[in-house]
Amino acid sequence: LGLCGVSVGTSVKMSEPLQVAQVEGDVVFNKGAKIGDTYCTVIVRNKSNEKLIVEAYDPVETETFRVDLTFNDLAAIMPEEITSYDWLVTRLEFHEVEGEAVLRANLAPQELDKEAKRQLRIKEKDEAVKRKQIEHDKKVKAEKDAYEQNLKKRIEAEISAKKAAAAAAEASRQEEKKRLQALAERREAKIRARESARRERELAKIHEIRAK
Repeated sequence: LGLCGVSVGTSVKMSEPLQVAQVEGDVVFNKGAKIGDTYCTVIVRNKSNEKLIVEAYDPVETETFRVDLTFNDLAAIMPEEITSYDWLVTRLEFHEVEGEAVLRANLAPQELDKEAKRQLRIKEKDEAVKRKQIEHDKKVKAEKDAYEQNLKKRIEAEISAKKAAAAAAEASRQEEKKRLQALAERREAKIRARESARRERELAKIHEIRAK
């Protein structure tokens, strides 16, 4: 990493585009792009999540330029909202060093461009919608829980009231049964008493007749 946040690369002149002797890393970007006034084929390789290898092929000069960037270099300036390597390509620059063109990546902090701002607004809007949905879901769940709790209490109260009413009805039935039973016993006792009195009168008459 050079001074003022500028990463300096090396250039290798080749007859075929981007055909290096030893390919390093996995290709994560492969697209035509304009670097300054030069149209190039740009390939970005991810080497073991340690660094990015950026190669730019100039088809006019048949020359390939390369710059290596560590993820630590990128972490300070790469907006988290941007996952496209198109943004990284916009930081590529050609500089002349001792009469030779070299590829550099300008890693100096910059304000977000229009696309970055647009993506940031989209992300903030999405997050706001998600937060609103989460709050809505919490409110709906709280209302549902409260309704279910009230319904449960109401059902339990109704069941308790029915049990109490049934118990009261049973108690009343038992009291009525006892009252009727006592009434029947009193009636039976009166009948027995009258029958006993009648027999006593008959016996008294029999004794009176015999006495004469």
